[in-house]
Amino acid sequence: DYSFPLPVGKVLGTRKNNNIIISTTKGDAVKAMFSGTVRLSRNLPQWGNTIVIRHDNGLETVYGNNAQMAISLGMREYDPFGYFKGKAVGVKGKLPFPMTVEEIIRLLGLDPVFSDVITDDMEKKIETVGIISGGAGNDVQEAIDAGLDLFITGEILHQNYHTAKEAGITVISGGHYRTEVFGVTALERMTRKQFGV
Repeated sequence: DYSFPLPVGKVLGTRKNNNIIISTTKGDAVKAMFSGTVRLSRNLPQWGNTIVIRHDNGLETVYGNNAQMAISLGMREYDPFGYFKGKAVGVKGKLPFPMTVEEIIRLLGLDPVFSDVITDDMEKKIETVGIISGGAGNDVQEAIDAGLDLFITGEILHQNYHTAKEAGITVISGGHYRTEVFGVTALERMTRKQFGV
């Protein structure tokens, strides 16, 4: 008996990255993909308004592009990263084991032909990663300052190329749109599994 939008809510709009902003009133009933308990419900700097549900089947769901990319790479823990107007918009952390750029591109499902890579060594083993989807090329300096091995974003500009190259940091620019669909794709998978559509 899933319905959208909620009978008492309305879609306020969408963000550039295809996230949907939903308005509800405190206390409104909301149906999740699986039964469970809301573990967190607040505005998180790196994801915006976020609900984390711990499901009875042991699964915990979180939606957001940067978080989903981190999860795709097997990262179990990550910290806020990439500040815009004082709020973190990305995540950073350590990979579960060292990986090459090609392995990371494959795990993320990015197109190796259309993903721009800045590196001196495609076989270099990457251990630490900063992720900001979309057009965050200017945040490469923050990744350098954090001592990260790799910065993943959607778009990188010419001037960012030289900054990254001179600092020796590896950068994957996977495409603005392509890096902005991870959260919505995760939600789609859960919907298909739960409702068989």
